[in-house]
Amino acid sequence: MEIWKDIKNYEWLYQVSDMWRIKSNNRVIIRNNWHKQTIQERIRIQNISKTWYYQVSLLKNWKRKTFKVHRLVYCNFNSIDYKFKWYSTKTLIMHKDDNPLNNRLDNLKIWTQTDNMQDCVKKWRQSRWEKHWQSKLKETQVKRIKFMLEIWWIPQWKIWKIFWVWQDQISRIKTWKRWNFIS
Repeated sequence: MEIWKDIKNYEWLYQVSDMWRIKSNNRVIIRNNWHKQTIQERIRIQNISKTWYYQVSLLKNWKRKTFKVHRLVYCNFNSIDYKFKWYSTKTLIMHKDDNPLNNRLDNLKIWTQTDNMQDCVKKWRQSRWEKHWQSKLKETQVKRIKFMLEIWWIPQWKIWKIFWVWQDQISRIKTWKRWNFIS
């Protein structure tokens, strides 16, 4: 059975369910011409954001604010203030099945950023090295760069002009901070 709770700071206006549905409650509003209008309860439409999370817009005092649905669900069912400073504490609300479109309460958990990164590596969700969409170098090129640095002693500024990558990238390869699995 679906459980509904009032959304904090939007009590009497909106409710959220543990099945991640958001609804607006019945209410009476006064229009510009001073006539009363009854707005019927209805399930709110959720949009998918650029980052592939469901989001919903809520209106209060004629001001619209957009919320991520998974945060609304978790915060309202676990008594956490939505204005909690997530990024300063490096705390995240994660999806247990790694599906950002599954916002059921039993699929959400709170984790730290460190836990999230360890989970990414464990589940191979993180693109690394030449498979990464922003990678400019291939494995063979990195081998050539290491050979130029270690055997020929070519300066970094000449190497980055050859391969058209930033000098700090060449420095990271040299100090084994990037591409460290290639010898």
